[in-house]
Amino acid sequence: MAEKRPAGTEPGTPAPEQSESAADPTTTKEFQESLEELKALASKDGPSTGYEIVQKLVSEDFVNPFDVMMLGPEASEEEIRTQFKTLSLKIHPDKCTHEKAAEGFHILEKAHKTLQDPEQRKLYQRVMREARERVDYERRLINKKRVSQGLGPLPVETFQIDVRAMTKKLFNEIEEKKVHFQRMATSTRHRMQEEKERIEKQEQARKEEQKEWEHTRDKRVKNWRKFRDLRLNGKKKGRYEMRAPEVRTEQRSEAGAKLEDGLPAVNDEYKRTWK
Repeated sequence: MAEKRPAGTEPGTPAPEQSESAADPTTTKEFQESLEELKALASKDGPSTGYEIVQKLVSEDFVNPFDVMMLGPEASEEEIRTQFKTLSLKIHPDKCTHEKAAEGFHILEKAHKTLQDPEQRKLYQRVMREARERVDYERRLINKKRVSQGLGPLPVETFQIDVRAMTKKLFNEIEEKKVHFQRMATSTRHRMQEEKERIEKQEQARKEEQKEWEHTRDKRVKNWRKFRDLRLNGKKKGRYEMRAPEVRTEQRSEAGAKLEDGLPAVNDEYKRTWK
């Protein structure tokens, strides 16, 4: 197969190689500069002085206590305890000159308290492992597509950065769900409280009605006795008093009277129509 050459080149002249920056956007100058910054962030041990640590703690919104403690997900209890002691000595309000040292120390203390709970620590470790697995899966898909396009794989140095970003995303989703469930629980408690108050009001009304019924008992008994005495004494009935129905004598027709003398005569008129 003949090799394709740009127009204006002789057959014997080798085709110029395609520039690396045109073939792979990851080799551009801007990308390389960004990559160097990411590498620096990934390789940096983090703030060292108490002032820098406090500044980091109060300037970021942390959802992962491991990030507050500046530890990885596989840190042991001893490592967590040692790290807390080291950081607390640096940022304690009595030793650190930062104006928000007390706030930073509170954040650190809260993260340490969370990681002291084995169940809480396992939960955060599980989320961080989930983030790592997701990033690994997504990067493998992206690298497979890049290879098919003739590009190189993603830089290895960006893996940890992607993991931290995914971890923060997962923790934010968990926090949103937590807030949602808290709102639902609050709404349920409010509804149950309203139902309880409604039942209590109904019960109170029933008791008051029963009390009123007992209170008027003597009056009702007195009225009934008065009515009974009036009926027994045969006093003339009033306009609205009950009256007994009138008795009517039975009246019989002449045909009925004949039945008393014997059987009625047989009517043979129908036989005349026989053929």
